[in-house]
Order: sequence, then structure tokens, then C-alpha cells
Amino acid sequence: KITGLEMEEGRLGLEALPVELLGVVLQYLPLRDIASTFQLNKALYTATRQGPVWFELFRKFYRSNTARDEVQVPCDPTTGLPDWLGTLKRLSVFWNTAPRTWTYSLKCPDMSRAETGYRWVTFNPEDNDDTLYIGATSGHVIIWDTSKATKGREFQPKLGDEDNGYVELLSHKQWVRCVRKHGDRLYTASSDHTIGIWSLSARERIATLTHGNQVNLVQLQCTDYSKLLSGSDDRTLNFWDIETRTAIHSISHNSWVLGFDHNESCVISAGNTTNNCFLSDLRTREIREQLRDCSARFVKLNGPYVAIGGDSKFMIRDLRAIHSNLVSYANPSIVWGLDFDGTRLVAANDNGVQRWAFHQGSESESDKKNPLVDFTPRRGAWQSVKSTHDRIAAATVSGSVCVWMAH
Repeated sequence: KITGLEMEEGRLGLEALPVELLGVVLQYLPLRDIASTFQLNKALYTATRQGPVWFELFRKFYRSNTARDEVQVPCDPTTGLPDWLGTLKRLSVFWNTAPRTWTYSLKCPDMSRAETGYRWVTFNPEDNDDTLYIGATSGHVIIWDTSKATKGREFQPKLGDEDNGYVELLSHKQWVRCVRKHGDRLYTASSDHTIGIWSLSARERIATLTHGNQVNLVQLQCTDYSKLLSGSDDRTLNFWDIETRTAIHSISHNSWVLGFDHNESCVISAGNTTNNCFLSDLRTREIREQLRDCSARFVKLNGPYVAIGGDSKFMIRDLRAIHSNLVSYANPSIVWGLDFDGTRLVAANDNGVQRWAFHQGSESESDKKNPLVDFTPRRGAWQSVKSTHDRIAAATVSGSVCVWMAH
């Protein structure tokens, strides 16, 4: 007997298990072993076709914190169930060979402006739509619904071209350096020293918060959406109460606060000078440690790891051993933006938008020096990048926003 089940004649070991249970066992194997297993016999082939086996691999490679019902995938016509295997094949092509041309591209509407470009782009995967939120160097916030755009054709809108899914809001007097969306609210950070809070439905500003200098980044506190975090050139990381519109705490730094990120327990904030990177407790808002040999323009947390982007390199550190690099990547230009989730490590820099290998410390020397995939067909100060398992959006101050999608 095997765990209370009678073995069938001619079937031994794992093959005696029902297909559903065998599929559960196979979920713990690495991809290479699963690919070998399905070639052994009919029973194992059937088991490896089970959706849960490939979903676990999907979650490992593309979205480490994803629930199965949060991802839209096509159905397998033979079973009527979600086709996780087909989805993995499609994404493998996207992330490892890369489309060399964008799916959608937005060009600034008026290139005659003295200073025209895009500093920030983001989208909300939870909204399950195709809307981008863009911060422009002209002081505008742009809302662009790419579902109304034509694939493969660059879109240069006219001002107020809402029929094509393009909405432009005049929000700040100087660069919009960061845009965040939550529900009906937009939160913007600007070089004009202010944070704007906007109603999307009314398309108007409902509150303004003020720093002593340029504001580089804003984030809603993940454990309390009535609180807002912001980093500024006034050398502070501020915690704001949105309802009272007041700063309730401030963490001082040695120089500009260019990047930060947080999770349920901690905040990591940094600037572009050495010894200006701090690990703080989110609950007490007190500095716990000062990170050694570290300067950064951008910070991104992913589970126990943090990606830190600097002027000529970027690195991954483990929060459990925060003072040493798990892996360090050589990069010939400034890293302006990073996105990091699962095994996806995407960097936006002066050379383009690139995917780099991350294997939790087992990267080869080639992995540390050369990107796996270069998505961008053009150079020019790519400042911001946002990605999910099947989409990348990036912005450049040269005047373009590009979107690449897995088909």
C-alpha cells in the first residue's frame, strides 16, 4: 500500500498515485525535472499536464505573491481549464528573447516646448485595465488608455485628444517626478516642492502637501492607506497623515532622498551619496541600521531581497544580511528606475530598458555584466519602468513612453 491506496498491477511508486495527487508532488520539482518527467510514460505525462503544476512555476518565475484567480489566462480547448503551460511558453519567449519593437508608443504632443519628456510611468495591475499614468517634465499628469491605441503605431496626440484615450491634466509648475494611483485618487510628486492629491472622477486637485525642496517619490503606506510617504531633496523622508494633511514624522538623511521602498515591517531609503542609505522600522519610524558601502537613486523591495540602483551599478541585498551584496551588477550608466518581482529584474538606465538575471546569488560573471534582454530599440535616459508578468512600460525624458506586451 502507498498512503492507504492499493497499488494497481503493473504500476509502481509515484505512478500508483491518482493524477491529482501526483500533480501536487510534481509542483515541488524544478522546471528541468518536470520537462524530463513528462517524457517517461503516459501516467506521468498526464500528471505534468495538470494546471497546478505549471501555475506554481508561473508564480515562482513571474509573480511570487500571485493568487491563481488574480491572473487572466486563456483556457486549454481540450480541458476547458486555464492553460498555465501555454501561458508559461508565451511568457518565456517574451522575457527571454524579447520583442524588439514596442506594442504601443506615446510621443510628446508638442515637441516645440522648451523642456518636453516623460519622467514617470506606472499602471495598476489590480485594476485589470490598460491605463497608464504618466508624469511629464512639462508639469502635466497624463492618463492614457492604451486599449484605444493602435498596436505598432506611434501615437502623437493633440492636446485634449480624449477620443483616443488621452487625458492631460496640468498639475504642477515643474516636473512631475512620480505618480501613484489608488482607487479614485492620484498622488503626484513634483520638482515644485509639492505633493498633489487628485480626484480622478472630478479631475481636480483636492489637497497639496509641501516639502522644503524637490519631491522625488511618493508611496501610500501599505499597512495604512491614510498615510503617505515621500522623499525629497530637502534631505527628509516624511510620513504624512492624508486626512489632516500634516507631516507626522520625518527621518533626516545626509543628502537628497532619491529613492525608497517599504513593506509591512520596514522602510529602506537612500540617496546618491555614500552612507546615505537607511533601514527603518515602519511601525516606530525609527532608523534601525545605516547600510554600508551603498548609495542609490532607486530602491525596490521584493520579499527578503532589496534591489538598489546607483550611478554605475546596481545590487541585490538580502534583508537578513543587509550590509553585504548578494550580487552586484556592473552597469555603464546611471540606473534611474528598477522593477523587481520574482525572478524579474528590470532596469531603466541611459542605455535602455533591460532584463537582468537573478538567481538568488548563483549568477554567473556574465550575468553580472550583461543583460539577458534589451527591450529598447532606442537610447536616451530611460527614467522609469513598471512591469508585470506580461507587460512592461517605460518612460524617457527624450519624449517617449513605450509599452511591450506578451502576445
